[in-house]
Amino acid sequence: MDTVPSSPKFYLSDLRGDIILLSTLLSHKQFEESQPKVRNREHRPLALLHNIATVLTTGTVDSPAASTVVAVFGEISEDLMVSKLVIAQNTGPTGEGEGLPFSSSFTVSPMVCDTGSGKQALKNWNTIPSNFSAETHIQDTMNILKYISDAPDSDILELLPLLFHRRAILKFIWRIQNFTTHWIVLAFRLMMDHINVILQHSDLAGDFIIPLGPAQVAVISRYGLVCEKLPTPNEFVPQDFHDSLYRISLTYENLAIWINVFIDLWQMLVQATLIPKTSPSPPPDNSPPLPAYCPREDQPGHQELIIICLYISILYELQPLLKHLLLHPHITLLRALQNAEFDVRKAKSNGQSSRVILHSEVESEYLHEQDESHTDHVLRTLGTVLAWHTSSIALYHHRHSFSSPSIHFYQLHCGKMSVFHFSNEECRSVLKAVAPKREWTEKEVSQLSKRARYLTIHAEAALMGWIMSEQSSDSTDPDSIATGKKCCALCWDMHELSETELEDPIQFHLPGTHATFHPWAPPFGVPEAILVKLRDHMITVFSRVRQSHSRQSSGSNSDAEKMARPFLKLELSDEDFA
Repeated sequence: MDTVPSSPKFYLSDLRGDIILLSTLLSHKQFEESQPKVRNREHRPLALLHNIATVLTTGTVDSPAASTVVAVFGEISEDLMVSKLVIAQNTGPTGEGEGLPFSSSFTVSPMVCDTGSGKQALKNWNTIPSNFSAETHIQDTMNILKYISDAPDSDILELLPLLFHRRAILKFIWRIQNFTTHWIVLAFRLMMDHINVILQHSDLAGDFIIPLGPAQVAVISRYGLVCEKLPTPNEFVPQDFHDSLYRISLTYENLAIWINVFIDLWQMLVQATLIPKTSPSPPPDNSPPLPAYCPREDQPGHQELIIICLYISILYELQPLLKHLLLHPHITLLRALQNAEFDVRKAKSNGQSSRVILHSEVESEYLHEQDESHTDHVLRTLGTVLAWHTSSIALYHHRHSFSSPSIHFYQLHCGKMSVFHFSNEECRSVLKAVAPKREWTEKEVSQLSKRARYLTIHAEAALMGWIMSEQSSDSTDPDSIATGKKCCALCWDMHELSETELEDPIQFHLPGTHATFHPWAPPFGVPEAILVKLRDHMITVFSRVRQSHSRQSSGSNSDAEKMARPFLKLELSDEDFA
């Protein structure tokens, strides 16, 4: 990580204030040399924690993109037996004059898990009030994990996806909206448009053995496709999977039918969750019309959600077939996917984002990872929509990981913070530090002061700060911390610095990064040496920032966004720097 010499004359007297103001300035920007980094999917403890964090990811009416992000830390043995789980949420100021200017403590509260309540929550999955709190969902989820650890109920596998989709319905719909509008034409339709090049694959035909239930078989069979039931279980499928195993075949003759299955399943999901959004004006320059949808005003009802989960489960099971179709794509299909993404990005940059999706930018998962092909991108982003189903299945199969009688569940809370107040003089001092030759207007200085008032401590940063402050890591193995989405640039930098800047290094495993900066309040417990490195790194970034397409991280906060408008524009040139 590049650094610059520390120069206290340039900064505020409080290092944490520097970081808050600098991260506010860099909001939604990306370091030029940085690349989004993939989660280590081979690390089993992190994968287990990631599944917990995923089902804890929900949205609200005010913030369907799920600004209240939850991070999970766990002590897990080699055989995936969990002895401790610690849950943290991103934390913002509690109000004017409430608490200290910065969080100065942690509180670790034990959670008492009740298996009876977990069973009741599952059975009554559809009677949950729409305004449930994050704390309620965390408690219910821990109750459920403890309940299913030794429950013989065969309905659990069906109930888990229903409950978690009901709780996360707003976030789920938002992801359907993102996937539908990420390409100017739905990715599956682009496959149909280029079916002739897919047919050129010499190894196109193949058989796939997948678990299916009667309802899934009935849907697939409507297309005239054969699902051949196998007489004995396959060793590669968990024995406790209640569905039967079927063989499905992909041939040159039925390729178009299979692609239509994907198109129709997705279209049914769209019809159940979204409505077309009327464009206020026709596309300029005779460009093709862009997809435009917004969520339905009414949420899906009981029966609709059951059907939605059925379609999601079919897409989940058909992933091996879809991956096979995209394994060796022809260059024309790759270019079509690339051009479709480019057209949407171009429309956004031209101020037409309102015609693309309801929100101005899609979430961070849609940033391309390093060396990721466009077809791999389709599979990974589809996975964000299937996430709650995928994690429900995974938690069911690893339910015995939570069966230890000595397992402990905790919630980590940061100490109360008041709203951050920075004077115009303090803001101007930091602005001058990053661009000494630029003349900053009073309006720009005032905007920075307003934007910096409502920052949050990111959930994963809070857990790292707590571990550092407690030195609670006795293991030589990395401490795994999972969230339902990738972490921001500063959380990623913090985890890297914990290995190089501490007297007793701590190694963390995080769920990858979208490499985008977001407003960031330092948690309690982080040593000054790391904070100095974070501050100095941000100084070096200012000459090399580029606008990111990401908007979401655990620091996103709907109240902060309202207070921050109009956004402070940073259009710096070389002449602005010393």
